[in-house]
Parts: sequence; C-alpha cells; structure tokens
Amino acid sequence: MATRSELCPRYLDSETTYHLLFHCPFASVVWSGWKKGNDLVDSENTDFVTCWISLVEKLSKMEGRLALIQEAAWVLWSIWLARNAMIFRDEFKDLWQVLNEAAYSYHEFQQATNVERLPAAPNPEALPSCWQPPPPLATKINFDGAFIAASRTGSGACVARDSAGKILSSYAFYVQHAATPSLMEALALRASINLAMRLRLQNTIFEGDAKGIIEAMKYGSNLDSNCDVILNDCRKLCENLQGCSFFFVRRNCNWVAHRVAKKALRDREFYNNPLAQIV
Repeated sequence: MATRSELCPRYLDSETTYHLLFHCPFASVVWSGWKKGNDLVDSENTDFVTCWISLVEKLSKMEGRLALIQEAAWVLWSIWLARNAMIFRDEFKDLWQVLNEAAYSYHEFQQATNVERLPAAPNPEALPSCWQPPPPLATKINFDGAFIAASRTGSGACVARDSAGKILSSYAFYVQHAATPSLMEALALRASINLAMRLRLQNTIFEGDAKGIIEAMKYGSNLDSNCDVILNDCRKLCENLQGCSFFFVRRNCNWVAHRVAKKALRDREFYNNPLAQIV
C-alpha cells in the first residue's frame, strides 16, 4: 500500500512521474489548455518516457517544431513547480497561472540562448531585452512608480496590453507626501490590480521592475513597514481575480509604464487624462 508521501497530493493516486506530468487530472487540464496541447498527449501510454517521445513525435510534424518541443518542456517544468508550490507553500495555482509561467520561462529561455544577440563578453546589465506579449487569452499589466526625494512626491502608473500588444487601458496617479520609492512601487501594483478588476480581466500577468515587490507577492514575504500594508491589500485584492501571476523584468521591458509614471510626476494634468497616457 502506498504511503501518503507516494500519493498525488491533489487526487491521492499513486504519484509516478507519468501521473504527475501527464495523467493527473490537473496536468491533463493544463495540457488541454496549452495552445498546442489538444489531442497531443496520448492517454494510452502509462510511462513518462514513452508519452514524452510520442508528444515530441507529434510536435515534430508541426511547423516550428523545435520551438514547440522547447515550449512543451517548460510546460512540464511549470506543472512540477505548481506541485511543489502546493506541497511546500500551500499555494494552489490554477491552469492559467501554470501556462503563463511556462510561457514566460520559455521567453526568458529564448532570450538567454539567442547567442547572436549577445556580445563576446556579456555585461548582465547590458543584455538586450524587450517587452514580451502575454500568451493568448491572457492580459499583461506593467506597473511602475516614480519618486522625488527632495519634494517627497511620487507617482505611479500601470498599462494593460493584450496578446497582440494592443493597449487596453492605463492608469496614473500622483502622491504629494510620498515616503519611499518602494512605497510608490507597491501603490502602482495595487493600482494595476484594481485596473484588472475594473476591466474584469482573467488570466492576468503583472510585470514590474521592482524585484522586492515582485518577490514579496510571489512568496508572501515582507518587505518593509511602509509597503507591507499595501502588499497585504494587493494579496486580498488578488483573491477576486481569476488567474494572476507576478514577474520581475528589467527597466527596458517596463519602459512604457515607467515613462507614464515619470510624465505623471512632472505633469499633474496628465495623470487625470487616460487618453493622453495611451497616446
């Protein structure tokens, strides 16, 4: 008889590698939701290696086969991470969170392996990077904060875009008595979550260049006394969203939200004019 540690944590079935990554009902839903996953996973196989080989053979017959095989590997990795998050952090990820994280990891992998674009002696700060659209049926909201220490003023902005890169909406705000730069980033994140709720978005990716804010949201950690209350608000608000995830990006991937925030900091009429923000 299998012990509890040998059972699937979701469905209490025997947890083999094949079951975890292909046969488990949750894994099956993930593969069905993957843009290339319909009818690709052979349910008749009972062995992981055999099932993977069958999947690779099917993908090899499709256009862009190498990219599809690589992306499928990241789907496997995201399923595994979702399983670990549930066991070790009591964090339950849904279908779209798993697929969003797989797509994001695949984009990062593409950038890291695009050797033609890298200099001979790469400088991590100078590596080329750019904004990436979200997967189909998902929306990406980039957020950023700005702060002037001398005047203790700050601003924040968020910009929502779909998988075609089309801007859906934006929001900017100005704060007269700002405490810290990190507080402005936290307020910008909260504004982006409120924007997602107003737009009734599903499967939302939140991107920002404040690493501490993103890690606090992903892992439930504390940041500082100025931000923690706002971040707790963000976590509560996210309970009303269907599928959301958080990712850190460099400034040049977040430049649109950054420029809107900077403009709102200089021009108080600008942050009250959503049309001007989109233009």
